Amino acid sequence: LGALQAIEAAGRGDEGIVITGIDANPQAREAIAKGGNFEASMAQDFKGIGHTTADAVKRYLAGEKIKQSVIYVPTRLITSASVKE
Repeated sequence: LGALQAIEAAGRGDEGIVITGIDANPQAREAIAKGGNFEASMAQDFKGIGHTTADAVKRYLAGEKIKQSVIYVPTRLITSASVKE
């Protein structure tokens, strides 16, 4: 959102500068819905992150060796086409 403000303040909104973000918070979704430079953001699955973390801790405490150094939880791309979903 700061990048969007800077682009608008500089009068460069019509130069095709593309902004993307993470978290897809309500303000980002609003900016995406308006159209313009802010084109997309990633919506993280916070419940999924919690469940995945709890599952990994449960497995670890049960004696399982966790081999993955990173466990991915899917995200969802938010664009003007999906912002209302």
